[in-house]
Amino acid sequence: MDPKTHHRFLEYIELCEGFLRGGMQKLDRDSFPPLDAEYQVLFALERKGLLDAEQARRIVVLRRILLRD
Repeated sequence: MDPKTHHRFLEYIELCEGFLRGGMQKLDRDSFPPLDAEYQVLFALERKGLLDAEQARRIVVLRRILLRD
């Protein structure tokens, strides 16, 4: 895991303690990086205003899973 991803993973773990709800499961060290990478790509597209409808739905799901704003 690269240092930036590792930093985001540590932030995620910290957020889990306060915000993880009943049915949600905490991501582990192996499952976090691919979801984070997908989120980073979609977030960059969103900032440029280039998301299509499917990508817009997916980024909402990823935000919930990764506990992002």
